[in-house]
Amino acid sequence: MKPFYLILLALLAGTSPSPAADPFEVDVLIVGGGTGSVPAALAATRNGRSVVILEETPWIGGQLTSQGLSCPDEHGQIETVSTSSYSAYRRLVRDYYTLGYRLSEAGRDQKFFNPGDAWVSRLAHEPRAALAAINQLLRPATDAGTLRVYTNTVVTRVTASAGVVSEVTAERVIATDPLTKELLVIRPRYVIEATLLGDFLEMAGVPFSVGLESQAQTGEPHAYPGEPDPRGVQGFTQCFAVEFRPGESHVIAKPAMYESFLKQKRYSLNGFPFFSVPGAKNPPFWTYRRMISTALFDDARLPNDVVVMNWGSNDYHDRDLIGATPAERLEILDEAKQLSLGFLYWLQTECPRDEGGKGYPELMLRPDVMGTTDGVAMMPYIRESRRIKARTTVVEQDLHNTSPLVRARLFDDSVGIGEYYVIDLHQIVGEPRPLTVRPKGAFTAKPFQIPLGALIPAGGGNVLAGQKNLGVTHVANGAYRMHPTEWNTGEAAGTLAAFCLENSVTPTEVHQSKPLTRQLQKRLVKQGVPIFWYADLNPATPEFAGAQMLAMEQGPINPKSISFSAGAKLTPADRNLLGPQAKDLPTTATRRDAAKKFEEMGGVK
Repeated sequence: MKPFYLILLALLAGTSPSPAADPFEVDVLIVGGGTGSVPAALAATRNGRSVVILEETPWIGGQLTSQGLSCPDEHGQIETVSTSSYSAYRRLVRDYYTLGYRLSEAGRDQKFFNPGDAWVSRLAHEPRAALAAINQLLRPATDAGTLRVYTNTVVTRVTASAGVVSEVTAERVIATDPLTKELLVIRPRYVIEATLLGDFLEMAGVPFSVGLESQAQTGEPHAYPGEPDPRGVQGFTQCFAVEFRPGESHVIAKPAMYESFLKQKRYSLNGFPFFSVPGAKNPPFWTYRRMISTALFDDARLPNDVVVMNWGSNDYHDRDLIGATPAERLEILDEAKQLSLGFLYWLQTECPRDEGGKGYPELMLRPDVMGTTDGVAMMPYIRESRRIKARTTVVEQDLHNTSPLVRARLFDDSVGIGEYYVIDLHQIVGEPRPLTVRPKGAFTAKPFQIPLGALIPAGGGNVLAGQKNLGVTHVANGAYRMHPTEWNTGEAAGTLAAFCLENSVTPTEVHQSKPLTRQLQKRLVKQGVPIFWYADLNPATPEFAGAQMLAMEQGPINPKSISFSAGAKLTPADRNLLGPQAKDLPTTATRRDAAKKFEEMGGVK
């Protein structure tokens, strides 16, 4: 059976137009319910703005929910360094389990509870837990009427000129009666783009880039040395969930394309043992994206491990989804689904067992986990979408260097931060191709920032990037696409839209004015958004805001350290760097005192 959103598209294409609707105005329209949409809505509403979200599936949340990848790729400091709202999301996910289920002693003993105890994620959980946390975060705004969320809704028409969207028409299918549609005509003051593939950018006439840039265009050491190729996008994945049920057999019917993919040698564990094996070089495949570890629970509702399958074997990179026609998209998504279900069939029947023999028939497909009837997530997990041609484009060189400095390039207009252990690029459509050699370690990204200019189209207008569609290259996207960074991007976009409306300025004017940029940055840090990398500070620490803005004005206390070390006594070098705010501080003063002094002097107001 097709995923719900594909049925929705078919219904919209095959039914008569809905009756005319009365247009209504909104301050901020968020098109698409991707991961960045949630913090964008939180930011805009907490700054006093009305918001509407349009999402084509039943679930908002993107990667965390409808795309099925609720085992987020996060950096090593995520327990202390993130926006306040992302920390709140993670806390609510943990509450979903610690308050809703009985934990085992092992679960209670974990310092930071990780429901799946996955080795790739510090908070591996189910999509429904993510959705519950998101709904709880948004409930105050929806209850107050400042936020309206329309799911099962597709944008059908956009009226725009010179980058300014004046009207958006959308059709919403009523879930209880799919033949009944509601027409929405919305007149937004600002639009935040948070769709799956950046489709709204094309509909609104916002210039964008897609696929591979060439080395000649970007100067990136590891960009494509040939001609740019808009079809050269990273592969996507149709995620699915399975439960391991010892002693049972749950082998699915062989997918139609299974033999074809098998001949292409698409299915493998790549040298990883299935379960834990003594002396194995690699950790278990099974625990890679495990979202429920039954060992952490003492609850009959969670009797067995549950895993989301997102592995190289079900990465689909055969055809370009972004540039495809609607009919071609249906074909591509069906092929990708067969690749994924073929991987499950291979795991059940052909995968080498650790103890010898073939196949793990004990694997049972869990459609309920993904909220679908066929077991595959509602949406494909997308690694790369259209990207706006922005006022600032982040390139590979901005993310890593050979200097002793511990941070990536510092952006004076930073509106957020990100980090991942590597610039993560999966196989792209059209490979193999003559790519340059990528030396080991060359793609290690240093802690980086999100520049304001990357959210704003170069030509201006009222559309802002709200997730992985910001101004980055194909290579840089490999760092900026991760869950916490996509969240931070949306939060910055929502704050920017609200700031512009409050001050009657445009995003371009904010970016062109250092005083306005500083005002926006002060608002962000006061509302719990880090814009400068300090691994030992979080928004709850009293010196957080002052230290953040102090660094933006005068640079880090120690460029070779990722720490602020708030309790350290000020050295003469510190005092020289800090300038006027260090004047009159006693000889016993610490860096915390300097940060607080800077805030008192007007550095954060």
